[in-house]
Amino acid sequence: DPQLGCVVIDESVSPIATERFKRLARSPCTVNSKSSRVASPTAKTGKARRSINYGPDRPEIEKLVAMEGSEKPRMKVVIPNADSTMSFRSPPDDWATRMIKNICERNWKTVANAVFQYEDLREELTLALSKQLAREMAEYIHSGSMLKCSAPTELSSFSNRKLVHEVRVFCPFWFASITGAANVHLSTAEIFEDSINPLASVISTIARLRNQRMSAFAKRVSTVLVHTGAKVDDFTRLNRMGICTSHKQVIRDQVEMSNNHDSKALVWKQAIEEKKGTQFLIEELQTVESVDVQPLLMCPKLL
Repeated sequence: DPQLGCVVIDESVSPIATERFKRLARSPCTVNSKSSRVASPTAKTGKARRSINYGPDRPEIEKLVAMEGSEKPRMKVVIPNADSTMSFRSPPDDWATRMIKNICERNWKTVANAVFQYEDLREELTLALSKQLAREMAEYIHSGSMLKCSAPTELSSFSNRKLVHEVRVFCPFWFASITGAANVHLSTAEIFEDSINPLASVISTIARLRNQRMSAFAKRVSTVLVHTGAKVDDFTRLNRMGICTSHKQVIRDQVEMSNNHDSKALVWKQAIEEKKGTQFLIEELQTVESVDVQPLLMCPKLL
């Protein structure tokens, strides 16, 4: 009976049917339970998620997240401190933002060009470049530079091209400063070739100001002035400008060079004599060998 919640079994039916009706009676699907209201699930209220980070920098992070879009900075720099805390800094302007971005992306050429455009860094850059140039020059003047050549044979083989190449290798910052001031581009071969002599003059003048012994170029210029009939006053003026040596020094150098004016001929003569002596030695050895062999030929039994 649906109202009583039970199942009526008719005994006149077969035992199999009766057993089946009993099983159906015990089945929960045939029992009508009382209707009851099922409680609907409670609506989920918005709750803040629990963050994993509980460090002292959490308030700063929450502050950044809670800021409005118009107030958010474009970049934040996180600086780790020694006490395991984090400091947050914002770039002061767009230039600093671009600089940090290019550094992170390793755009070193852009960074190097942008550094010189920042006014606050110009004074510091000037001091840093000055120290670097002084360091390069100190190492260069204490090295075995060709500007220290003083022997006549060394001065005769002195070359401005070799001097410029030497400074380009050993003093890259100084060479870049000189070529930049002279507007000489290394990529243009013709302009660079025409600028070798002026560059050598500048290099020699500055190096001689630091060390008076580096006067090979000045001695070469002095030799040219002597053969062109320059006066003592001309030597004095040019010596004060650092272009040539003094007149007395020029005379001493010329006397020393005159004593060795035939040095190349003497070297050539010595080479010929050594070669001739070697030939004489070979001929003498051949003569001795022929003398020692003749008795042996006369006594074939000894052979």
